[in-house]
Amino acid sequence: MQRNVILSLMAVVGIILIIAIFSINSDKNSLENKSDKIVNSDQESSNSNKSNVNNQVNKTNQKNNMNQQMPVEINMDLAKTCQGAKIKTNQGLIEIKFYNEQAPTTVANFCTLSSEGFYDGIRFHRVIKDFMIQAGDPNSKDLTKKNSWGMGGPDYKFKDELPKAGEYKLGSLAMANSGPNTNGSQFFIISGEAGVGLPPLYTLFGEVITGMEIVDAIQNVETEGSDRPINDVIIEGIEVLEK
Repeated sequence: MQRNVILSLMAVVGIILIIAIFSINSDKNSLENKSDKIVNSDQESSNSNKSNVNNQVNKTNQKNNMNQQMPVEINMDLAKTCQGAKIKTNQGLIEIKFYNEQAPTTVANFCTLSSEGFYDGIRFHRVIKDFMIQAGDPNSKDLTKKNSWGMGGPDYKFKDELPKAGEYKLGSLAMANSGPNTNGSQFFIISGEAGVGLPPLYTLFGEVITGMEIVDAIQNVETEGSDRPINDVIIEGIEVLEK
């Protein structure tokens, strides 16, 4: 009898121990799950903070890009005083009249660079008959940089001052670009109907008033497959005409 009682008590104690072990494991798993949730919450918070930081950086970069559209290097006083320019090439003289009211920043930029001798020695690196003649890349001064002609400019970009559709004509002077608000130093003169029909995506800032025969002579030079003149067409200097 006593033996049966003892066995019963041992069975009860065993059950109690089993229940206690399951309870401990359950609590342990619960704590681990909560810990995982806390870690994930911290990671989500960290990712959110990183996203906010990235957004702030992007906003700052956008603001800086807008600031770069008006470089301090450009003498804006020339927007009013610089009325034209004489482009002396090894083919002859081309005289330009500027559109000061329509494109003041572009006029000031061209006159600033010209007065500093930036264009001296630069080649017309791209010539397409019945379309346009293009120059203004400082890389074109160096024959060893021939592969990068058409990719150079000053150390800044500035905003577009775009015309209305249909304003281009023979002799128009416009800025070359690589997309919106990427103006630098490269420009082109329209020499044919294909250029007249361009969409208004290029800042129009002047026109040829004398020397279209020189423009015509340049557009008729022999070129390579990349539209580069075989024989150099060089800007020897630009005289800025101020009032």
